[in-house]
Amino acid sequence: MRAALIYPIPLLITFLLLLFPHDIVAQDHPVPIYDELYNKLEYPKADTNIRSLLEHGVNRYKQAPDSALPVFMKVLQQATVRQQQHEISEAFSYIVTIYNNRGAYDRAYQITRVMHQQATEKKWTEVLPAVYNSFANRHQRMGAYDSAMYYYYQAIHTIEANPQYANPSALPTLYTNLSGILEVLGKFERGLFYLNKAEAEARLLDHRHLLTLILINKGNAFNNLKQYDSSFNCLKEALQIAEDNKYLQWQHLALCNLGSTLYEQGRASAALPYLLQALNLKGDIDPRYRSTNIASLGKVYLALKNYAMAEHYLSLSIEKATLLSISRDLVDGYHARAGLYFETGQYKKAYEDLFTYLGLKDSVESKETIHHISQLEVKYQTTLKDKEITEKQLQISQQQAQIKQKNLWITGISFGALLLAAISGLLYSLYKTNWHQKRLQDEKVKSLEQIQEIALLRAMMKGEEKERTRIAQDLHDGIGGMLAAIKMNVHSLKDETPELQQRPGYNKISDMLTDAATEVRKTAHNLMPDALARQGLRDALLHYCEQNSNKQLHIDMQFESGAIDNKTAELFIYRLIQELIQNIVKHADASRAVVQFMRIHDTYSITVEDNGKGFNQQADTTGSGLKNIHGRVHTLNGFIDISSGHGKGTIVHIEFDYLRLKNL
Repeated sequence: MRAALIYPIPLLITFLLLLFPHDIVAQDHPVPIYDELYNKLEYPKADTNIRSLLEHGVNRYKQAPDSALPVFMKVLQQATVRQQQHEISEAFSYIVTIYNNRGAYDRAYQITRVMHQQATEKKWTEVLPAVYNSFANRHQRMGAYDSAMYYYYQAIHTIEANPQYANPSALPTLYTNLSGILEVLGKFERGLFYLNKAEAEARLLDHRHLLTLILINKGNAFNNLKQYDSSFNCLKEALQIAEDNKYLQWQHLALCNLGSTLYEQGRASAALPYLLQALNLKGDIDPRYRSTNIASLGKVYLALKNYAMAEHYLSLSIEKATLLSISRDLVDGYHARAGLYFETGQYKKAYEDLFTYLGLKDSVESKETIHHISQLEVKYQTTLKDKEITEKQLQISQQQAQIKQKNLWITGISFGALLLAAISGLLYSLYKTNWHQKRLQDEKVKSLEQIQEIALLRAMMKGEEKERTRIAQDLHDGIGGMLAAIKMNVHSLKDETPELQQRPGYNKISDMLTDAATEVRKTAHNLMPDALARQGLRDALLHYCEQNSNKQLHIDMQFESGAIDNKTAELFIYRLIQELIQNIVKHADASRAVVQFMRIHDTYSITVEDNGKGFNQQADTTGSGLKNIHGRVHTLNGFIDISSGHGKGTIVHIEFDYLRLKNL
């Protein structure tokens, strides 16, 4: 369960009071954002009355948010007339926060659209990040993740282009919100990267309200990575800060996520008290978080076999998620309720919920959306890299200018010396210079060719991994989902027509469906090595060897090496060993194989040996996929030796220089 922030940075419009009356629907909303940091900011001098009025609004917001809205509207009106962007931003952010946390999302969206038009026309660069952030939060809530990612990056770019105007807590807020999109994409470690940056800045600013939310989202990310101890520690710290500072909404969110973490560990009984405590909190809490809390209770009661309570809460969560247009909660709700109906033998209802779930899931997590999100992330990272390259090119230009100046002095001195030298000495010097330059040029060409080959290898690996991921997702979500639905229908036939159980063909079909689903899932996991991302190269290789071991073939793994500290290099090694093992499985007819990976000084070595039938190296030079392995090894200037013969098994030994592999 994640939360997105709306941070205060400029905006307002004179006629907003006319467009949007001050009455609000009586629903829950959270405590204000940035109130702790408010008095620490050093803004340009503003009208004393407007600043005093804004402070009065912040104080009223802490006590009674409803009564603060007219004050912020008045601040917005006066600040817009006087073009005071800091005050516009503050008032706008509080107004949108109040409406959003009341569930009045359309009202907040209308205000944001008007603000966007004003800020664009008047070039209020200090206000635009707040507007972009408001747009992004709305799209994220509705499940339009590619649009949300676009607006978050727009806000980040605007702040980075005008850092002198930015609220110091703006970037950590955007990093926190951005991590939520990356979590949807399944890039949990990348999301943690942004959350760690946000946490460092929030602690430096002593911004406890923002820090609490960052810790909650970190706990959620660790939970997705199955790092439950880290998740629990982050959430307990967040809960303590929330209780100490009376951050009611964050207290609710921390309790819910603690319950979810315990539920993910299979500890449903321990999770229940946290979720019930969150449910019983009274006060200003975003209805979205209430909805997710109710859904979590339904899942916990289902795990505890309390089917009546589970159905009550899951149905209630679907109803609330539909009302609030929370697409992610709808997907989870229908999926969990389908499992409930299946367990209780209500197969028709289970079938209906399952197909509703599959339709929603395809809509929310479409490949096109995920592709757009990935492209936006790549573009942002490319921008950062381009900036680094530009700075380095500037340094190189300065160094080249210095070298050119030195060369002029050297040329002058050399010219004077050459005038005094004999013709034979001059000719010899020219000969040596030309020879030396030619050698340097040859080495440079060779180096460039090597760099180009490595770049092509990286591109090829990236393309292969992208295609593997696509195929794995199609297998898991497409064929896997269809097999699950078919199996459910087969089981429902058993209850509707008991005599089917007496037919041998019925049980055989059921077993074949189970085997097919298992094989699809296994193939999908082989294509996407989750263990490599979560646990590292060693555990991924051990898991792969165990997975391919059976009664006919036993594979031992010996791993005697430290971490490479380069994910691309680890993936390169993993795919190399994977291909060697597949050659053994498919062609060797071996009963035993040994895989060894170790580092000796500055050299990494891979040895794969089997006791299979072997092959004639001279007659069979392209079999078993060895041609592809040869090409990859030579690209990194590695060494490969293959020893084999008919009936003698096969030994493949590969070596790489440590620095070349680390810098891949």
